[in-house]
Amino acid sequence: LNILYTGAMRGELEPCGCSPETQSGGLARLSGFISAQKEALGPYILVDSGNTFAPDTAQGRLKAEAQLRSLGMMGYDAVAVHISRVPFDSGFTARLVKEHRVATLPQRGAIKALKGGLKVNISSDARLLKKGMINVLISGKPVGELKAVKGWDVVITSSGEVLEEPVRSGRTTIVSGYPKAEKFGILTLKLDRRGKVA
Repeated sequence: LNILYTGAMRGELEPCGCSPETQSGGLARLSGFISAQKEALGPYILVDSGNTFAPDTAQGRLKAEAQLRSLGMMGYDAVAVHISRVPFDSGFTARLVKEHRVATLPQRGAIKALKGGLKVNISSDARLLKKGMINVLISGKPVGELKAVKGWDVVITSSGEVLEEPVRSGRTTIVSGYPKAEKFGILTLKLDRRGKVA
């Protein structure tokens, strides 16, 4: 199972950098990559771990709409809108989520996904661990705090910390969304005969 993840976008839509040679990131590039590699990446889940939006300005609202429209079109399995200081009123965000059919992660709940015959439990509540499933926890906390989390197979944070490699804590793998969407992550999980993450 591949876990494709973003986080800590902070309203960035376009590539970062001053020239085409140094630019990286951007939602259009991400969408193009996923479309071109869909078969090679499968089975996969696509997750955004939060801290998504720019501040509440006229431009920030336009960016939020473009972001949520894009995430909905790309078919994200879970978007953690609530993990951040959402700068907009709840009505504005709720309207965009509904209008663009974004699979938002509930604050006190989970999303269950079935991918390639594998059952995946995605939640931001560390109490909602499910036996017999691949468990993915979404958080905005720093990596240092997340090392105390037990039982989860994968933890994805949007704290903004740059992790070039996943961090292992016991049997848990911790990864971080790259700031301003300059990069996105692919974490490949290998499973044993019992379906447990090896």
